[in-house]
Amino acid sequence: MQLSPNGKHIAVLSAVGNRKNIIIMETKGLKNICAVTSLNNQDIADVF
Repeated sequence: MQLSPNGKHIAVLSAVGNRKNIIIMETKGLKNICAVTSLNNQDIADVF
């Protein structure tokens, strides 16, 4: 999990399909979720 410098967004690992990918969302209300990766042959190991 990683917080943006301005504190308005958070990046996390989450299941997209059957693999762990990076998604971002607004910290206020945890809304406007957007997948920024879409790997389907391997998992993302970390967010930093």
